[in-house]
Amino acid sequence: MKSIRISEILRWLEKEDEIKTAPDGEIRDVVIDSRKVTKDSLFVALPGERVDGHDYIPQAFAAGARMVFSQDPEKTKDIRVPEGAMLVQVENCTRALGVIARKYRDLYHGRVAAITGSVGKTSTKDLTAAVLSGKFRTMKTIGNYNNELGLPLTLFRMDGDQYDAAVIEMGMGYKGDIDYLSWLTQPEVGIVTNVGTSHIENLGSREAILHAKLELVPHLAGEKKLFLNGDDPLLYSMKDKLPVRPEYFGRDDHNDCRLLEVSRTEKGKLYVRASYQAADYQVEIDTLGLHMAMNVLPAIMTGVFYGMSPDEIRKGLTHYEATPHRLESIQTEKYLIIDDTYNASPSSMNSAVDTLMDIPVKGRRIAILGDILEMGSFAVEGHREVGLHTGKSGVDRLLACGKESRAIYEAAIKAGMDPSHCFYYEDLEKLCEAVGSVVKKGDTILLKASHSMEFSRLIDVLTK
Repeated sequence: MKSIRISEILRWLEKEDEIKTAPDGEIRDVVIDSRKVTKDSLFVALPGERVDGHDYIPQAFAAGARMVFSQDPEKTKDIRVPEGAMLVQVENCTRALGVIARKYRDLYHGRVAAITGSVGKTSTKDLTAAVLSGKFRTMKTIGNYNNELGLPLTLFRMDGDQYDAAVIEMGMGYKGDIDYLSWLTQPEVGIVTNVGTSHIENLGSREAILHAKLELVPHLAGEKKLFLNGDDPLLYSMKDKLPVRPEYFGRDDHNDCRLLEVSRTEKGKLYVRASYQAADYQVEIDTLGLHMAMNVLPAIMTGVFYGMSPDEIRKGLTHYEATPHRLESIQTEKYLIIDDTYNASPSSMNSAVDTLMDIPVKGRRIAILGDILEMGSFAVEGHREVGLHTGKSGVDRLLACGKESRAIYEAAIKAGMDPSHCFYYEDLEKLCEAVGSVVKKGDTILLKASHSMEFSRLIDVLTK
């Protein structure tokens, strides 16, 4: 983060009256976790149901915080503010964090691409950042810092002295989220990977999800670019209905950037051939999933928009690093584990099962699948879809875990899978106790579920 004077932050908050009494000094970091406070930090005390940041303001000052935001004067009335530091009362800490992040964003003059979508946005972010790294010093969203709290913290990492480009992931739970995050980010390139059923519990329908994703569009006026998945019927239906002319990517002939060929090399890498603006792109990527090929297309398009040559784009993709728990391969003494526990949707779970069936293995293929959350009334249908797909896939064993995943288990058997090869567990504890008796040495094991199912704990069990 570039250091910002305390007086400047007060101006951003329209608190000019407090500048006269403010200490001289600079803020070099913005945090929302008091444990991460260092000298010259700004600590934003966020209220919460389980933890209230206001309770940790004294510790933040003791650790060197120069500035603290509070929205609860009653809780802070007796706090002693150290000399050279400042306690600022704001109406809403989350909103104040956003305001200063937006002002800080204006100080950055590098390239900014923003990505959203129901499935594949994290992988597309990683691939796009890899492409841009072929020519530019590039930063990207880390982990799940893609919401109203995490994204501002991501923006504070944007420092023109360190980075020429930034690739920002934007998550969504409700209507209005993408509008707010796009306002914060002010991207030059916007990418929507697809419109699925993630968060349908909150939004009600895929059409509502479509319009929520397209809240990105008004922030792309002028010489900016919008890249949409043209194989997604809902996104393609918007071709002539948007104020910004989109470019499309996908397999179908009508797309501007077309996926021509996908295969696996002898060394196990993903080979992708694509065509865009009369140029042919042939790239190899170190990843397991063939479905990742679609995510390469908008990454190529972004590179071209920023003036990169095919050679620079190929060079960048050699630096591809996946976000942890995204089709991550873990070789143990007994098993090959495919860790895809970052998150899940019906389509991404089906793709993960396809990956399990595609890669060469020495022993059996074991799919351990858990609940896909935030599916609302679509939950039974979505899990049943996964079960039918898995049952027909040819996996050797299926272990389903969680309340909703009973539908996976039952649908897999209905699809023709041998019932003696299918196992169901009500919760993770029961699965952890039983998994060792089902798997055996030489197996390749896929782990896939929504993040809050905590399937990453299975890795500890399997690597003991």
